[in-house]
Amino acid sequence: MGIVVPFCTAYGAFNEALLMLKASFRGTDGWYIPIIWHDGPAGIAAGREIYGAPKVYASLEIRFEGPTMRTVASMGGIPVLTVASTLDEPVSPEAIPSTAPDWRLKVIPRADGPGPALKQLVDASGANEDVTVRTAFRGRGTVSLGAAPLSDFSALSPRAVGGAYFSESSFREGYGRIVHDYLADRRADAGR
Repeated sequence: MGIVVPFCTAYGAFNEALLMLKASFRGTDGWYIPIIWHDGPAGIAAGREIYGAPKVYASLEIRFEGPTMRTVASMGGIPVLTVASTLDEPVSPEAIPSTAPDWRLKVIPRADGPGPALKQLVDASGANEDVTVRTAFRGRGTVSLGAAPLSDFSALSPRAVGGAYFSESSFREGYGRIVHDYLADRRADAGR
């Protein structure tokens, strides 16, 4: 997925590209985000600390050529993700498939030794509030994954879920929901 954010009151303008993997947690199907390539450094720490968003700094080129949107995320000059989508037909916003739950693993290391101080599975699918969708399109697209020393997802075989989709929207960013707190559960089990 490629994202262009021309204006954000908290982090300024930035672009992102991300990879979503189909996943299941305790019998619930959803999406897990193992990496977000991000070119606006102000949003990296906040994304990690609030939602557990696995953001890494990368070079992003997102451009539109007629009805085609092309996103290229590169690390060290090496393309690691390329998404090209041609937008064929306008659709209602409800036609865009849901990506809920939208899980991220929030891990903050301990300051006093090895191991995590915080380890939570977060669902960020409800974090966007006051959403206004101005346009929505469905089309077709391709995804290719490359390999760089700090970002290698090239062994994965991407599949489009119902085609390619595009939307232009505005929203207010709220908070995610903690689905599972790994350390709290471990402490509770130790106390029994």
